[in-house]
Amino acid sequence: MFANDYKIGDLDWETGKPMTRADVLKRFRGTLQSLISLNSWAWFVDYYLRPLMGYDYLSCFCPLDKPCHVDIWIEYLEKVENLELANK
Repeated sequence: MFANDYKIGDLDWETGKPMTRADVLKRFRGTLQSLISLNSWAWFVDYYLRPLMGYDYLSCFCPLDKPCHVDIWIEYLEKVENLELANK
């Protein structure tokens, strides 16, 4: 549910070329944005972000010095946190 289904080196269905790290992260972000568009921000927060809230660490197998889909999850979590702080 929280993993990135797009893998570096998998063929991009649009270009037929192997996907780079930037490609897979772009696809992952696009998938999340599609989920929000098809449902709602509130649904996305409840279904995907609330289960992640409160964890001190989110991790992946990516090298720590490389961009990762976990960075995208953290961006979304920070948006929720900032919105909640602004509404207090």
